[in-house]
Amino acid sequence: MSNSGLIGKKAYIKKVASAVTTSFTASSTLTSAGALLADVLVIGGGGGGSKGGGGAGGFQNLNNQSLPGSPVSITVGGGGAGVANGGQGGSAGGGTFSSIAGSSPILSYGGGSGAGDNAGLGGSPDADNGAGAGKAGDGGSGGGGSNGGLSVGGDGIAGQGNAGESFPHGDGCGGGGGGAAEAGGTDGDGQGGDGSPSTVSGSDVTYAGGGGGGGLSPSSPTGAAGGTGGGGGGGNHPNGNGVAGSGNTGGGGGGGSSAPGGNDGDGAAGGSGIVIVKELAGTYAPGIHSMTDVYEQVKQGNW
Repeated sequence: MSNSGLIGKKAYIKKVASAVTTSFTASSTLTSAGALLADVLVIGGGGGGSKGGGGAGGFQNLNNQSLPGSPVSITVGGGGAGVANGGQGGSAGGGTFSSIAGSSPILSYGGGSGAGDNAGLGGSPDADNGAGAGKAGDGGSGGGGSNGGLSVGGDGIAGQGNAGESFPHGDGCGGGGGGAAEAGGTDGDGQGGDGSPSTVSGSDVTYAGGGGGGGLSPSSPTGAAGGTGGGGGGGNHPNGNGVAGSGNTGGGGGGGSSAPGGNDGDGAAGGSGIVIVKELAGTYAPGIHSMTDVYEQVKQGNW
């Protein structure tokens, strides 16, 4: 069959007239409109709070990514659980990862959890847990360290987030969890790191803020603010509970307050993640195609 002078299998060229945007707030499958290129936002679930705030889920805002053939498996991560009473009975949970499947999958880690009397836990799929009392978990962004001289923030994943707050910052309260744009404690003692903006959805929205640390009397009785982009604030002394990270932002959970005698507040859960795929307008062909289409698409900068 003739194909404008080229010999071979006839190509069925798919024209996508305008961008198609699909948001996923739970794991599902993308049935593609036919585009082979997309701008994507992939944010993991935020880490839970203990005394330190939880770290934000990993943030990746990527342009012109190749899509595999339809259907495409989408995973949206959940936020890690907060821990009761300052972690005396356990550790807060790390967030779980979000991803777009394919031959070159795009995966954003869950946020690391804040530390309390016990170490924090790392975000999935394989970020490290804290090592020893006061050390927060690693993740997309790291959790905030516990209060006091043993406070050590968790590490973030390169290209996805930042570290949680460590001593001497966070010595009067729990450390702030890291955010997509900055480390925990950047804007003030105990405050969660700010998140980063994205316009993939069609609106300018900030995601992946770190959780604020819980207050400690008498030095810092007021819980610290969470980072912009869904980070939950820390609880006030005495016995105040942290605020949960906002859903579908990947925000870290706020830390609970600390009180003498172990009568601490509860850390809060991290916010769930989100995946947004914006399939780009253009003309796409899986194989042999006409010279006219090649010329037109090269002229327009699509190929």
